[in-house]
Amino acid sequence: MLEAIIKASPAAIIALDGQDRVILWSDSAERMFGCRREEVQGRPLPILPPDASMPMRERLPSSEARHAPNEPEEGFEAVRVHRNGTRIPVRIWTVPISDGTGSLSVLADLSETKQAEREHENLTDRERQARERAVSAHRTSLLFEAAP
Repeated sequence: MLEAIIKASPAAIIALDGQDRVILWSDSAERMFGCRREEVQGRPLPILPPDASMPMRERLPSSEARHAPNEPEEGFEAVRVHRNGTRIPVRIWTVPISDGTGSLSVLADLSETKQAEREHENLTDRERQARERAVSAHRTSLLFEAAP
């Protein structure tokens, strides 16, 4: 059943051993990052950008910082790199493997969300500029109407 969940997940699911080598690479990870399972299995995580210095296991929340068992985990936003060099914004949820031998991460692609946020900001800015121009035009017309 777990294998079916991993195959059906639209999010990338990646497990790393204690030395940050890939031990699980889902089909969605293949699609998201452009690397085949055979290429990454047993190797260091290939999707970290050059400026990422902290190993994945150091990003795991400490036991004191973890949420209560029934509270959803927030995860964190980061950037990962596709095989072709494209930077991909992702939200990552990571938990230690129960026997302490590594970590399991779920990565959701935020590209469409980030694009929608940029478009919203652009539209909001254009709306503000249009309002400012309308107010300015109205003030100018009032000045002309008031002139003798």
